[in-house]
Amino acid sequence: MEVRPERTETILFVDDDELVRKSAVILIASLGYRVLSARSGPEALEILRQDTSIDLLFTDIFMPGGLHGPQLVNAARRLRPELKFLFAAPAVAEQMSSIS
Repeated sequence: MEVRPERTETILFVDDDELVRKSAVILIASLGYRVLSARSGPEALEILRQDTSIDLLFTDIFMPGGLHGPQLVNAARRLRPELKFLFAAPAVAEQMSSIS
């Protein structure tokens, strides 16, 4: 069994799909990162308003509730201008894989 070093970076993962969110949290944590999760943009902003160190915002692009990924990033960077971000778009990836 491979033992991975403990990392100090924290990733906030945001996705409305519970299965995707739980799976991603397990996978990212297995790589040694500390992981926080939110099921919506507003919930993620609540986490970002707290005094918690977050190194990366990893968010789905399309989410229900009126706050999509790009809007979340804009709001998050107003709170934390230095925050790095990464977008995920599984639906787009699925569509792209069907193109021959």
